[in-house]
Amino acid sequence: MPFELGRPLGAPNDPEFQMDVLRMTLGLLERESGPVLEDYPHDAPEGGGEPWACPVSLPGVEADGQEARLLREVELLQPWYEEAVRSRGRTAVGLSGVEGVDTIASFLAGFVSGEPGTAPEGASEEMPLLLRFMSDDIKAFYLEAATAQPGRSATSVALNDWLYKETALGAVLYDLRDRLAASEDPREKATAGGLIPLTYAQRP
Repeated sequence: MPFELGRPLGAPNDPEFQMDVLRMTLGLLERESGPVLEDYPHDAPEGGGEPWACPVSLPGVEADGQEARLLREVELLQPWYEEAVRSRGRTAVGLSGVEGVDTIASFLAGFVSGEPGTAPEGASEEMPLLLRFMSDDIKAFYLEAATAQPGRSATSVALNDWLYKETALGAVLYDLRDRLAASEDPREKATAGGLIPLTYAQRP
């Protein structure tokens, strides 16, 4: 099925399209022999609502330094993250055990600039695994905040394009990956491999 992950029947709120998917799927049971592998011939409709866009305008590259720009992004996204938690009643942020996304942002920016400092209070793991967990936390923060605005639908491609190509966080994650990949420590090399999806392995 050529659909977004988590949407096995295509776009939400489109019963006619979803029924067609079900009919064609159940129709495969009528084949005389199997296994049967067949592509669904239609792309999912885009879905209702306004096209997705980040609910805030993030600072450009002219901001004073990578850490300053990253912290400004976190500050601007914070109200939307809080709205996401309020409306959904849950969050994926918290894996690292570190309190405050701004603390995570400062630590990651410091690490890539060569000034890592000590692990923040509450850290659930030791380095370098902690870097992976903090990266997962801040990515979840960004994506939850970016999708909190009602009436806007977003594909995973649009969200990842925004995260890795248009934000200070994306630049920090690429720098972090490259720094860990260049390390002689096999644990750091292994950590580097999970920071950026393969689709975005090439720095923009």
